[in-house]
Amino acid sequence: MYRYALLDVLEVVDGDTVDCRISLGFGLTAALRFRLSGVDCPEVYGPDASEAGQEAARFTQEWLDTHSGIELISHKGARDTIGIGDGAFGRWLATIIADDGTSLNVALVGAGHAKEVES
Repeated sequence: MYRYALLDVLEVVDGDTVDCRISLGFGLTAALRFRLSGVDCPEVYGPDASEAGQEAARFTQEWLDTHSGIELISHKGARDTIGIGDGAFGRWLATIIADDGTSLNVALVGAGHAKEVES
């Protein structure tokens, strides 16, 4: 598990997937796609796309816009996942937490925009 300061949100892909720039320390940054750990939101793209997916994505964007001091905690995915990252589809798994102690992952479930799943 590693902790990183979230510097910029580049794109909210959907409710549970975010492209962002993080600080690696020592003046180094990286732009990566992160899949929120332990949650599953309705889809925004593809044959299963829905208005609920759009609402989840808007909730994620608003949460990120209204919280400060955001940290990203990366998690190791399952050994059998595919792609470059440790999560399915090459995404790194992460929990996103604001300086007030609230978690985006938990907030999505609490607001009814996601269901809890095993990571």
